[in-house]
Amino acid sequence: GLQGTHLYVLYESYGFSVASLFSLGFVAGAVATPITGPLIDKFGRRRSALLYCALEIWINQLEQYPFYAGLVVSRMVGGVTTNLLNSVFEAWLDTECRLQSLEKEKYELILRDAVVVSNLA
Repeated sequence: GLQGTHLYVLYESYGFSVASLFSLGFVAGAVATPITGPLIDKFGRRRSALLYCALEIWINQLEQYPFYAGLVVSRMVGGVTTNLLNSVFEAWLDTECRLQSLEKEKYELILRDAVVVSNLA
């Protein structure tokens, strides 16, 4: 979405290699993928969602300054938060829908609307 475009311009304005920073985030996410699910199961979906929010706030603070080490850390943590974003919220929704005995049609409607809104952002 829009964040990628924003970060490209931001990193370029700092004079750093945009490709290297983006690649670092992708590699960090790939390395963290096998442990993300088990950690979410261990700590819980709600805590993991709150962790995602806190880490994103921290990442955004790090990206405000043209300090290369801070940007490297932000991209590495960003790889992990991407995994959280793409798993914890849907898993939390799935668990809650099962606990609330939500009808399958309503659950599918929520997921459909989430995808539509996500793609519009």
